[in-house]
Parts: sequence; structure tokens; C-alpha cells
Amino acid sequence: MDYGMSSPRHRKPWISLLAVHKKYQGLGYAKKIYMLYEELMKSQQVNCIHIAVHSTNKSAVNFWTSLGFLQFDERIYEDKVLLSFEKVLH
Repeated sequence: MDYGMSSPRHRKPWISLLAVHKKYQGLGYAKKIYMLYEELMKSQQVNCIHIAVHSTNKSAVNFWTSLGFLQFDERIYEDKVLLSFEKVLH
């Protein structure tokens, strides 16, 4: 997992990458990694997290929305459609 505390476009904490080796996908590791990250962000009084996903990556879109992320933007970047998502932390 790679993340930053100030995204280039919105100046919000953001996830730039969460990758799990294909051999271990579908076993819940990505969700566990994300939940640890979310707890870290909450402990730092972060109130929301952003992530951008390629529109054609349906499994990623489904994964992030299943964790409570909501789409707030769509744009073209390097000839690809990117969807921006945000999760408000409570």
C-alpha cells in the first residue's frame, strides 16, 4: 500500500496504490490492509480519504464502494477515464 497525506488535486489524504499479488487475491487481505490504514487515519484525526480508479477496473470499483467509498468525480487522464472516490470517516 502507498498513500499520501495531501492529494495533488484536492489536498486530502489519498491512497495511491493498494496491490495484492494475484495468488492472494480474494482472501480478504486487501480489506484487512485497508482497515488498518483507515484506523491509522482515524488516529491522526483524518476525516476523509480519496482514491482514483480506472473506470474499466470494475473489480476495484466494486471493492472500494463495498468499503463505503462514494464517487464524486470523473475525468480523463492520459486518455483513460478515472473515477474519484471519497470516504468520510466517523
